Amino acid sequence: MPISDTANAPQIPIDLVQSSQPKASEVIETLTMKQLPNGLVAYKRTPVFDQDNLPAGLEKEHRTKPGVWGVIHILEGRLAYTSYSPQREQLLGPESPPMIVEPCERHKVAPIGNVRFYVEFHRRKD
Repeated sequence: MPISDTANAPQIPIDLVQSSQPKASEVIETLTMKQLPNGLVAYKRTPVFDQDNLPAGLEKEHRTKPGVWGVIHILEGRLAYTSYSPQREQLLGPESPPMIVEPCERHKVAPIGNVRFYVEFHRRKD
């Protein structure tokens, strides 16, 4: 299924953070599961980040490089993911499917309490 064809993608419900914890947004209804296109290979992976060692640049608006797809894997805790095209905010957790970040997609992340995650980068075979 091409990445742009999300109309028939399964809808995965997301559990909201308990009311005693800060929320990524007031209402997070569903997460549309994206898939990587065929023919991509993983070529790089970040170290595991947590709320204490998260690079400041990831908490500011940034984008993936042309031709590069990011895949955010949550190991534990919660991470707020904000995309700017279109504007949307999603709460990611270990029960969520990995977040697929398309090439050049403007986005940022923010930890919601304690979190551990890493990012894999994929591109077409040379």
